[in-house]
Amino acid sequence: MVSNFDRIFAEITRESARIASEHDMPPDVLTELVMEIVDLEDQHSARQTNVTQQVSTRIENVARDRIKAEEQ
Repeated sequence: MVSNFDRIFAEITRESARIASEHDMPPDVLTELVMEIVDLEDQHSARQTNVTQQVSTRIENVARDRIKAEEQ
């Protein structure tokens, strides 16, 4: 039996690979970003955190890292 986590992770991995191929970037970067966002949302449900700001910061960091990688 496949757990919800396994099913969701497989879907995220597939979608990350699709999007990454369209933007010529490694899919693991997107998979990691999405999993971090899922973790933030999970933490938010357990205790109040500023999840919107944290998600925004994570996305900005990934974008900044991507731009730096392309410049090198």
